[in-house]
Amino acid sequence: MSNRIYLLLGPEKGQKQDRINQIRSQLNKQFREEIEYSKYYAFDDNIDQMYIELNNSSLFSAHSLIVLHNIDSLKSPEAKNIIRYIENPSDSSTLILDSDEFSLKSPLTQVATLLKPQTTIFWGLQENQLFSWVKSFFIQKNLQIDNDAIQYILDQVDNDTFELKIICNQLAFYFEVNNKRTSISENEIESFVHHSKNETAFSLFTTIAQGDLRKSLEIANVILERDNTASFTLIPGLLWSFRRLTSVAYQMNLGISQRDAFAKAAIFTRVNAIRNRKDQATYSTALKLYNYTDCQRIVEQLLEHDMIIRTAGSDLMKIYIEKMIYTIIVNKGKSPIKLQSATLRSELF
Repeated sequence: MSNRIYLLLGPEKGQKQDRINQIRSQLNKQFREEIEYSKYYAFDDNIDQMYIELNNSSLFSAHSLIVLHNIDSLKSPEAKNIIRYIENPSDSSTLILDSDEFSLKSPLTQVATLLKPQTTIFWGLQENQLFSWVKSFFIQKNLQIDNDAIQYILDQVDNDTFELKIICNQLAFYFEVNNKRTSISENEIESFVHHSKNETAFSLFTTIAQGDLRKSLEIANVILERDNTASFTLIPGLLWSFRRLTSVAYQMNLGISQRDAFAKAAIFTRVNAIRNRKDQATYSTALKLYNYTDCQRIVEQLLEHDMIIRTAGSDLMKIYIEKMIYTIIVNKGKSPIKLQSATLRSELF
């Protein structure tokens, strides 16, 4: 069995992503080039495409790194396929299996057994460690921040440095642009979060909920032209809305009525009921277009694009955001289709 297969467990996405980046960097150094990198999700319907990539060499890269997220969602047939690959892996690829769970249950117990030496569990930081993490982050940005402001930030995040890094980067950019010299207060953080959600995301979410691609693109472009920090605040608002929608869709999948699902809607573990009639109408419309699986994919797309957009140049910003909106509305969160053969892989996008 190859040691080019890793199993990463636990809910701490920030440290987990750091480990993925480390593996990718090591492979780039080993093969002296930028290797191919692909991501798949177990709840998606293109897993067969992943095996084509795993088992076939590319003309354009000496090696490929493939990450399969949410492995705990695999059903028995897919689990058997993964086990068969682990027992007879390809030398041309490295595979990373990822789950937010701390352990794998049937039908994946054999996966955990086979990969025990290559398994890492990311338990997550304690609250005092997260507090220090935030304080250090802002110190590195030459910004001062009150303890109450740090606590407010932590209250918005579910014990995850991946989410925390996204929010802190947005806040740091905003206060750097505004040349903040005094210590950042809780009121300023709260005002920023409220402003970003109401100004940049909710009107766009409403048109996305209606499946109106043209209007959604128009609203996004207006936001970008009007606010030079919008690209850093737009996606968090959409994430907030789609996580809320995901919560409702999940509960309805369990047989709970829409009315009760609205009352129990949550973001992470915090209840955020949908009581306003206008909001209920928006979410009802969205549920007709996006099912639970779609919502999961869309949340993953938003997280991925947030990282891309924050590091992209201004010339590419608009293109990335428009592509993201197209992927959400037209593809329901599915990544663009790839054209591949045994030795040739080229992306449409």
